[in-house]
Amino acid sequence: MIPATPKSILITGTASGIGLATARHFHQHGWRVGLLDINETALADLARDLDGAWFHPLDVTDAEARTQAVSAFTGAGALDALFNCAGILRMGRFEAISAEQHKRIIDINVTGLVNMSLAALPALRRADAPVVINMSSASALYGVPHLASYSASKFAVRGLTEALNIEWKRLGIRVVDKSLFGHFTPPRCCWKSRQRASRTAGSGGAKGKGRGALWRPCALRVFSSATRRAGPTFFRWRVPPARDYACLCRWTTPHNRNHDLTTLSTR
Repeated sequence: MIPATPKSILITGTASGIGLATARHFHQHGWRVGLLDINETALADLARDLDGAWFHPLDVTDAEARTQAVSAFTGAGALDALFNCAGILRMGRFEAISAEQHKRIIDINVTGLVNMSLAALPALRRADAPVVINMSSASALYGVPHLASYSASKFAVRGLTEALNIEWKRLGIRVVDKSLFGHFTPPRCCWKSRQRASRTAGSGGAKGKGRGALWRPCALRVFSSATRRAGPTFFRWRVPPARDYACLCRWTTPHNRNHDLTTLSTR
């Protein structure tokens, strides 16, 4: 059902994956969607698909540019939701990844999120029930081998989210996080979904259809977070069993079936 006065959401990282699927879902439900990504070509293509949706190329690590982008989208109006989805990862042994690449992971996944949250705050405060949704990860629960810097960045996202949800409650702003495993699908089920999506994409279906099906549950959960009212504030303590952690590692790093994972899964 399309609301009489469209609500607005600004999404980073909309050129592909979860950001793209989320942008499509909010657009289908009548929201005014702002598209942000460093990939201008992909943004323009998506904007055309979404009936000329607003878009702006943006490097989220650029503090000045993010302020200009938010102002261009909201003007003097309100922003109902901000989805910090932009993020990167680099898989490999810690010492095999350059210092520059480690820094870029932290800059985009953490500093970019901080930049966007600060830039959007004035517009969020003008909304009736604003929400900031941060893209987290199951690797924010346990450090994942071969994803050390990425895990560190998502631990930071999780901590920042929990702190701001309490701190910004006085401003009427909810701050929540979502992760592919911890909130959407258990690891084993997600692995099966990934296999089904791969078969769909390779069986003569539309280009990207399988990948879109994989990210759709993520978009649904983000939409749910944006449209529900605030509940009680509480601290979260999530310690997954070692066996599930080992399953997660095998999904994210299929080649990494070494002694460490075998030991974890049998504890």
